[in-house]
Amino acid sequence: MKTKTLKSVMVVLGVLLSLNAFAYDVEIDGIYYNVVKKAKQAEVTHRGERQTYSGEVTIPASFEYDGITYSVTSIGSYAFFYCWVTSVTIPNSVTSIGAHAFDCCYMASSITIPNSVTTIGESAFQECIGLTSVTIPNSVTSIGGSAFSGCRSLTSITIPNSVTSIGSKAFSGCDNLEDVYICGYINSFSSDAFQDSYVEYATLHVPVKDIEKYSSMFNFGTVCAIDVKIDDVYYFLNSENQTAEVSYGNNYKGKLTLPNSVDYEGDTYTVKSFAYAAFKDCGDLTSINIPNSVTSIGGSAFDGCI
Repeated sequence: MKTKTLKSVMVVLGVLLSLNAFAYDVEIDGIYYNVVKKAKQAEVTHRGERQTYSGEVTIPASFEYDGITYSVTSIGSYAFFYCWVTSVTIPNSVTSIGAHAFDCCYMASSITIPNSVTTIGESAFQECIGLTSVTIPNSVTSIGGSAFSGCRSLTSITIPNSVTSIGSKAFSGCDNLEDVYICGYINSFSSDAFQDSYVEYATLHVPVKDIEKYSSMFNFGTVCAIDVKIDDVYYFLNSENQTAEVSYGNNYKGKLTLPNSVDYEGDTYTVKSFAYAAFKDCGDLTSINIPNSVTSIGGSAFDGCI
């Protein structure tokens, strides 16, 4: 244990020392950026020392510098490392959150991830022990290794159907988890993603098709269905906006006619989308009638439908 602690301290010290070598291009209203003049894009960084930021931080979508308007498109590696921030608001212009971007932000209780971010880097939110819940937006496709490792206060995690890759130990050491929701088909899911998270006391909510797979892959105390079956079709239901999305992985055959809406437990849901890989490998599906209500069809929706 002493050896492990000493190694952890040495790693942190090494990172803190390396930060001093980093440079920034410009500081605007207390936020430090590196800029790409030709692309007119900016990345949030730090001033080359620890605890660059503190308190509540709101990052703008853009700023003007030297006559040029820059769009803030990323949070750089180690940008908020070891900072005493309590909350961070990230604008919809940001598409990526770099490795260790919020690592060791012990005081942060709220970090809003906008529906524009597609990648969350390795250890991006590691040891953010104040975070109690995380809603990953439906734009994120990959979650890096150890991305939320050590977030001990997390009780609930929702992984949307846009995510196709989850790295090693992404949620390790999250030892107060109660519910994990996996809403889609994940191509690459590390088997140690929940290592040391005591998931034997938690509930995993997954599509019907994946109950057996995840039951053997992870040691959750309970594994139950997140999608529901209505007239032989499985759907993800969103009670907030009363919409339905066709789930994936079910062996549909013959002719399939989908309705504009479905009723479930007294509520009506508009069928708006097909999940990623919704009809993947349904080789016996001969035809499908897509209703006018559908506005989005996920990637690989019809892969293997020969």
